[in-house]
Amino acid sequence: MKPISNTLAALVVLIMTLGGSAAMGAISASVDRDRVALRDTFKFTITATEGEKLDDQNLMNALSKDFEVKSDGSSSSRSGSLNLLFGFGNDLSRSQQQEKKWFFTLSPKREGKLQVPPIRMGQDSTQSIQIEVTPAPAPPTGGQLVVFEVDVDKKSVYVEGQVILTLRTLAESRLRRHFDPPPLKLDNAFIKTLGERPHFYRDEQEWMVKEVRYAIFPEKSGTLEIPVQVLSLQGSRGETYRFESEPQVINVIPKPKNFTAGTWLPAQSLTLQENWSTEPNEMRAGESATRTITVFAEGLQGVQLPPARFTPIDGLK
Repeated sequence: MKPISNTLAALVVLIMTLGGSAAMGAISASVDRDRVALRDTFKFTITATEGEKLDDQNLMNALSKDFEVKSDGSSSSRSGSLNLLFGFGNDLSRSQQQEKKWFFTLSPKREGKLQVPPIRMGQDSTQSIQIEVTPAPAPPTGGQLVVFEVDVDKKSVYVEGQVILTLRTLAESRLRRHFDPPPLKLDNAFIKTLGERPHFYRDEQEWMVKEVRYAIFPEKSGTLEIPVQVLSLQGSRGETYRFESEPQVINVIPKPKNFTAGTWLPAQSLTLQENWSTEPNEMRAGESATRTITVFAEGLQGVQLPPARFTPIDGLK
């Protein structure tokens, strides 16, 4: 991971004159999480505007290389917009757009870094999405009721960079109503809860799995210790069980001494995207257009991104 200076701007919408809307892609894809265990599942969603058609056979061929398709479904919705154009008698224009979503529940076939491939629809295609697949959790054996694990995605990170921590509990189904991973508290770090996800794991019998994921941003260099996490469970007869995880130690690397830029951005990746509602070479005097500049930062908080500064251009508001 390399630090990125402030030569790239933060999320900004720059409106050149007034009114208009940003140009949007006709098709996109997303996942509900990008790190899963082998034999686990995640949700893959394709979103497209009206008129786009999905080739089911090509889709299944693309996905089946690295994933099993457990289930699928779709939904449609209609959205509208109202544009107010100044300078032309306050003209009003309305537009509506039909949107359709396809939902797929996928399960990885192997460990490692897998790619959900681009899905083509007409002239457009979705972006490739990387999924990190970790080993499947070991089910409780013998008289064991619960497996309680703490997992971090990296052991070393730059100060203010991101570490993903997962608290995972795998328990007998009869305990499913009685367990919750403990809240995470750390000194000298900002913590953002990424959500929790209960699901089932089957290996001769059914186990309940619960995962809670946190994004941790260390605020001081040195050593960040994630102490022993304690899980207390209550059985169906009122008995109490106590389980402890292994402690974790993260090496927090300071800013390099030769770093002289004004803004420290220890992102895993950072890209800049520009969209125009009207192509610049097609603009006419007196007409409005919208230029949207978006930064996509992986492994940062939104507040870490600096404000963008634009040089004034003669002849444009």
